[in-house]
Amino acid sequence: MDKHYNKLLTYAYNIVGSYEDARDLVQDVLEKYIPLDKSSIRDESNFLIKSTPNHAINFKIRQNKKEVFGVGLPKPVSLENADTKIKDSSD
Repeated sequence: MDKHYNKLLTYAYNIVGSYEDARDLVQDVLEKYIPLDKSSIRDESNFLIKSTPNHAINFKIRQNKKEVFGVGLPKPVSLENADTKIKDSSD
């Protein structure tokens, strides 16, 4: 896996533009790859090279949606039934 790591990191970084995000993405891809049944995979390197950019592109799309729509705000709290009297702490 170490021989592929730097190459995969380069692909991910070129897509997302952040070293920390690229490291996380490559780690995700490798974590998903390790438990897979590798009998149907003919070339490990090509599989990882295809998976990493796909994962990075999906990450980038999610990030762009967050920037456009923003993170959801909490629901407003109704103050209609709130007590207007503040109790004195000396009571």
